[in-house]
Amino acid sequence: VLGGTVMGFVFGVLRAVASSWVNALLGAVLDVFRSIPLLIQFILANSFKSIIGIDVSAFTVACVVLAIYTSSYCAEIVRAGVLAVPTTTRRAARSLGLTFPQSILLRADRVIG
Repeated sequence: VLGGTVMGFVFGVLRAVASSWVNALLGAVLDVFRSIPLLIQFILANSFKSIIGIDVSAFTVACVVLAIYTSSYCAEIVRAGVLAVPTTTRRAARSLGLTFPQSILLRADRVIG
């Protein structure tokens, strides 16, 4: 779950700030993993590891599949959070000399505190 959360954060930020073709490609891949049920992904991954000839345990396959599945959901949560910051807030932060990550953290501090 930790690996999926970290990957989801990275993918979510990439989807929020990347160009349109990277956003579309990454969105399509993440949509595939979100739309296929988790049990089916476990079965497919275990079947494909035998076909490809990779010799790893079922536990390792389950951890990787669960990380990818979790990251696909976390990416959408992070993307929505980044895009929820109003444009006027971003412009005001840039005029004060804040970087993009600082402006996002500033908005999160105001909502939380």
